[in-house]
Amino acid sequence: MAGLLLITGASGYVGRATAEAALASGYDVAGTYHRARAGLRDMPWEPLDLSDAAAVTALIAALRPHTVIHTAAAWGTPEEAEVTIVAGTSSLAAAASSAGARLIYLSTDVIFDGEHAPYRESDPPAPLTYYGRAKAAAESIVARVGADHVIVRTSLVTCFDPPDPRTGVVVEALRSESGTRDAGGVARTGPTLFSDEFRCPIRTGDLAQALVELVANPFRGVLHIAGPERLSRYGLGLRIARFHGLDPSGIRAGTAADDGLVRPRDCTLDTALAREVLKTILLPLP
Repeated sequence: MAGLLLITGASGYVGRATAEAALASGYDVAGTYHRARAGLRDMPWEPLDLSDAAAVTALIAALRPHTVIHTAAAWGTPEEAEVTIVAGTSSLAAAASSAGARLIYLSTDVIFDGEHAPYRESDPPAPLTYYGRAKAAAESIVARVGADHVIVRTSLVTCFDPPDPRTGVVVEALRSESGTRDAGGVARTGPTLFSDEFRCPIRTGDLAQALVELVANPFRGVLHIAGPERLSRYGLGLRIARFHGLDPSGIRAGTAADDGLVRPRDCTLDTALAREVLKTILLPLP
């Protein structure tokens, strides 16, 4: 096995799954956290604030990791996205390059405008949201600074059992509304999900395993790792409901357009290159 594998944001949903997959594969793993570490006890934890460039540099210099898988980010506001995603990734990329570490950067499908799907790795970013713009800027930094890097663009990271955070919201909403009626005797409805936004949801375990596989894989550059199905958020909600034995009619179909939201319409990713490069099989959802 290679030397130390450092996973930033290992206390987050994707980071934790990646850490679990790396440990299961026999890697020597360390993880960073911002506010609270996850429940994993089989690896050392390091506090890290991505907005503190000196702290980022010092941590990489001290640990000298062979590879960094960068899953950490924050995007509650445009300012937070700029500080953590853009500036934080810049500090990390520079530190990793100085240490001779391979950098695997987790990006997103929403760097695209959603009007020219399916998207290949060579297609130019055209983000519509501040999160997408921050991720696209960070990609440019990683590509410019890191000699040994992989930029992984993915989609909605999904697990039905146990449910990921987004799936859990849908399940709990349907369960809480099941069998209930309003004052007029009309059956209540569950969540409203957009029928005009399309993504390629990927199983959490598949993404985690693919990220770990890239540690020893010689591939460099941009790679689209997403699920093989094109689903709207509404279609995904129906799939979630049926999997959990809940009434899918409780989900209402809405549209981002009707809500006046400016968001990418169709971020379907072409994953032909990933299927060629990776041994990890990207499975459809249940």
